[in-house]
Amino acid sequence: MPTPVKLSVVIVNYNVRYFLEQCLKSVEQAGKALQALHGPNAFEVFVVDNHSVDDSMAMCRELFPWVLRKEMSENLGFSKGNNLAIREASGEYVLLLNPDTVVDRDTFVSTLAFMDQHMDCGGLGVRMVDGSGRFLPESKRGLPSPDVAFYKMIGLAKLFPRSRRFGKYHLGYLSALETHEIDVLSGAFMLLRKKTLDQVGLLDETFFMYGEDIDLSYRIQLGGWKNYYFSGTTIIHYKGESTKKRSVNYVVVFYKAMVIFAEKHFSQGNAGLFRVLINMAIVFRALIALLRRMADRIWLTVLDFTVLLFGFIGFSRIWAHWVRYSDGGHYPAVVDGVVAPGVALILILFLGLNGAYKKPFRWTRWLRGGGYGMLLIVLLYGLLPEDLRFGRALVLLGGGLAWALLTLLRGILGGLFPNSPLGLVGKKGKRVLLIGSENEEQRILPLLSASGQKVAYVGRLDAGGEATELGKLTDAEELLEIKKIDEVIFCASDMEAATIIGKMTAWESRQLEFKIAPANSAFIIGSQSINSPGEWYLEQISTLANASVRRQKRAFDLGVCLLLPILYLAVPGRGAKSKLFAHWWLVLVGKMTWVGYAPAKSNVGLPPLAPAVVWPGGMGASPSEEYAKELNVMYARNHSLSYDWKVFLDSW
Repeated sequence: MPTPVKLSVVIVNYNVRYFLEQCLKSVEQAGKALQALHGPNAFEVFVVDNHSVDDSMAMCRELFPWVLRKEMSENLGFSKGNNLAIREASGEYVLLLNPDTVVDRDTFVSTLAFMDQHMDCGGLGVRMVDGSGRFLPESKRGLPSPDVAFYKMIGLAKLFPRSRRFGKYHLGYLSALETHEIDVLSGAFMLLRKKTLDQVGLLDETFFMYGEDIDLSYRIQLGGWKNYYFSGTTIIHYKGESTKKRSVNYVVVFYKAMVIFAEKHFSQGNAGLFRVLINMAIVFRALIALLRRMADRIWLTVLDFTVLLFGFIGFSRIWAHWVRYSDGGHYPAVVDGVVAPGVALILILFLGLNGAYKKPFRWTRWLRGGGYGMLLIVLLYGLLPEDLRFGRALVLLGGGLAWALLTLLRGILGGLFPNSPLGLVGKKGKRVLLIGSENEEQRILPLLSASGQKVAYVGRLDAGGEATELGKLTDAEELLEIKKIDEVIFCASDMEAATIIGKMTAWESRQLEFKIAPANSAFIIGSQSINSPGEWYLEQISTLANASVRRQKRAFDLGVCLLLPILYLAVPGRGAKSKLFAHWWLVLVGKMTWVGYAPAKSNVGLPPLAPAVVWPGGMGASPSEEYAKELNVMYARNHSLSYDWKVFLDSW
C-alpha cells in the first residue's frame, strides 16, 4: 500500500523563472527531510503556470521533472491558479507558496509537526524575511476591520507600529520571535489543513490579486478553526510589494480587494462606511503614488535646471558689471526671464536626449549632450529678434560656464557621495565577499566578470569553516568591517537555507546587499524585491529593446567593418582574426552582427538581433543551451558599445 501524501505544495508562477528555480530547489531539499520521516511519497509539488513567456516551464521540465505541472493558456490570477491544483491535491496538508520564496530544509518538518500537535490549527504562517534579512511585518496580521484599515490608511499604523490600538494591522505588539494565534495569514506561505479547506471552501475567485488570503483566513476562523503565526522556522520572501506601492494600479487593485472583502463579510452599515473610507484612500494614495513617481523621475532634472539657470544669471551679472555695462547699468529683465531659462532648458533637453540621465552614467553622453546643446544655442541666437540679442559672448560664455559649473558641482558631489545619483561618477565598485567552496568560487567569478558591473572581489570564506586566505567564517563580523564589504554572495550548494537566513538576519544592521547563487545556475538571485531582483542579470531587459540603441549597434558594426581591413593588414599573425575577417561581408550587409547572442534554439522575450560572429565568452564552439540563454539575457540587459568593443578585442 503506497504511503499517504503528507503535504501538497502549490506554487502559482508568472514570469519569474529564476526565482522559481531557486524556490523549487529549496522545496526539494525540504521535501527530502519530510520523506525521511514520512516515506518516499510524503510530498507532492504542483506548479501552475499562468501563461509565462520566460521559459519557466521549459526550465521546470528539464530541472524538476518530478513536479506536477499545469500550464495555462492565459493568466487566471492567484486564486484560480491555486484552486486548480488544490482540487487535485491528495495531501493531508496543502501549502500555498509563492515562487519568490526560499524555504529552509526543516520548514516542512517543523511546521507540519506543529499542526499535528495543534489539531485546532486550520492555517499556519511563518516568520518571513526579505532579501536583506529584514523581518516582513505581513508575516502576522490582524483582521482589517474598518477601524484597523482606517489607522493603516492614514498612516497611524506606521507611526505607532507597537500600539495595541493603532498597530493591529501587522500586530506589531506581538513578538516576531514567538508563536502566536493571529487573524490573517500571508498568501506567500499559507499552510492549510485539507480537512479545513473541505469545510470552509477554497480561495474566493472573485479576488484576482490581493485580498484572497485575508478572505480565506477569516473564513477559517468563522469555521471554528485557528490561524497561527509560527516562529520556529524562517523563510526568505523576495516580495515585490515595496516597489508596487508606488504604482497607482497597485493602489486601486489592493484597496478594491478590501472593498470586496468588506461587502462580503461586514454588515451593510459597516461595509458602506468601509467603502467610503476605501474610496477616500484610493484617491489619496493614488495622488501620493503619482507625485512620488513624478518626483523620482524629475527631481534631478529640476535640480540641474536650477543650477544652470542661476549659473547663467550669475554670469550675466558679472559680465554686465565688468564688461558690458562697466560704466553703470545692467541687462534688461528679459535676460533673466527669457534668455536664461531658454538656455537652461535647451541644455537639459539635450542632456536628456543623449542619455546623460541613464544608468550607468557615461561621460560621453554628458559631454555629447552639453556640446550639442551649446551648438544649438549658438545657432538659435542668430535667429532671435534684435531686442533679444544681447551679445553672442553672453549666450556662449554664460551657457558654457553654467554647464561647466553644473559639471563641476556634480563631479564634486559624486566624489563626496559615490553612491548618490547627484554625482557624475556613477556608483563605486561593490566590494564583494563570497561564502562557499572553492569550486563554487571558480564557477561564480566568471559570472561577476561577465556581468559588466563594477565589482571589486575581496575574496572567499569557506562555508564549512575551513581557513582561507581571508580567514575563517567565524571571522566574518570583523572582515565585513575591516574590508568594507558592500555585498555578500552565499553559495546555496554549500549552505543550508537556515544558515543563509541566519547570517542575513545577524548582519542586517550593516546595510549590506545579499545575493544567493543557486547550484548549477548562471544566475545570481538578489535584492529584497522581486521587482528589482539583482542588477546583474534579472532586471527588465531594456537596453537592446531600444530601437536607437540597435541603430547605434549597427553603426558600430559598420565602423568595425571599415576598420577591420586596416587592422588585418597592420597586425601580424592570423588565427582568430582570420575567422573574424571571414564574416566581414555578412556583417557589412547586415546579415550578421560582430557581437551578440550566443547560439541558442530560442531567445523568446529578448530583443531581436542578427546572428553574432562572437559573443561574451568567445566564438566557435557553442555553450550549452541553458547557459547560452542565460548569457543572452545578461548581454541584452548590460549591452553597451564599449562592452561590444571589449568582447570583439578579446576575440581578436
